[in-house]
Amino acid sequence: MKSSSIAFLATTATFATVSIAKPPLQLAEAGVKVDPIRVAAVKAVNGRLEIVGDWVPYTGFAGRSSEECLFDCYGRRWGPGSTGEPAGGDTMACSSSFGLHADFRWHFGGTYHCPYAADDMTAWKSGRIEAINAGWWWLNDPAQNKHCYLAFLLSEDAMDTTCSRSPDTNVITGGIVLDLGDLRGSSSHYYWVDAAGLSALGLDMPTIQDGAASHLIVIAEDFRDGVLFLTSGPAQFMLWGAAAIRGDGLNGYGGQSRVGWDDDNPTDATFTTDPNECYDFANGNCPDPYGKMVSYGGLPACRPDVNADGFLTGDDFDRFVTDFEVGSGHADGGVGDYDGNGFVTGDDYDRFVADFLAGC
Repeated sequence: MKSSSIAFLATTATFATVSIAKPPLQLAEAGVKVDPIRVAAVKAVNGRLEIVGDWVPYTGFAGRSSEECLFDCYGRRWGPGSTGEPAGGDTMACSSSFGLHADFRWHFGGTYHCPYAADDMTAWKSGRIEAINAGWWWLNDPAQNKHCYLAFLLSEDAMDTTCSRSPDTNVITGGIVLDLGDLRGSSSHYYWVDAAGLSALGLDMPTIQDGAASHLIVIAEDFRDGVLFLTSGPAQFMLWGAAAIRGDGLNGYGGQSRVGWDDDNPTDATFTTDPNECYDFANGNCPDPYGKMVSYGGLPACRPDVNADGFLTGDDFDRFVTDFEVGSGHADGGVGDYDGNGFVTGDDYDRFVADFLAGC
């Protein structure tokens, strides 16, 4: 077993150091939903991951709470009645412009293995995490059946997109681990998870701050003594995009650069610059650039503060009304779709005015 330079990660096998090129991109159809068995909030203590409180059984939820998107590289609808299914956001634009089915997602082929990755992210708003979505490829063989954990470790440190500093050095401010139990492999579809209503479970959930930040994401097959043991796979996070199709890098779902880190050269629970594990995910496809298929929903401290300047003023009212009147929602950088359901309607106006008058 090889331990990482960050002690909360380890591999379950020994890998030879080889120089690799990414395999050709492929599309996977019709993801399959998996619910967590239990959930834990974690924090980094002396290089290990310490569970805050205890594991909490996950029993699902009767309906979505009032969380809204903090960051979305997953592609889903937000707002009342949404299911967390990967079929919204830039997904709709890719479907109409490039002929992609709403829940198709990209990956590097079934045998590619990268259970540890890091991406930068620019959140749309700050807020305590209430929901997590992710999509991943698992084992590539229906005859295999292994325990599966997903971990999402947040950092307020901006990621070095010049590829000169490993994200292993980023300070972890908090995280979440999902225990998905024994999960059978698949060579035909990816899996997706929609873990919502997390604050109702009594978890001490971390907060995402608006502005530049980063996250480390992990697919593991064991978690004990404060250490995540990377799955021997093959496994990888699916790919989608956080930037708008128009390519401005920041819209109502947050933004992301074209640079990401993949622990695949070799898979050894640490990121290296020699050999280089920093990649350019600009692609010329849709969406562009790619990032790992993850989203965070939350409860903003002041929801009607639509310009996200930290104050509730007439500027917020004017901004909302302007975007509402022209039908500008998240997909084109507007705030008129206040409830996040993908449509600008009178319900958005009524809900915004009620929240604005109630104040923060």
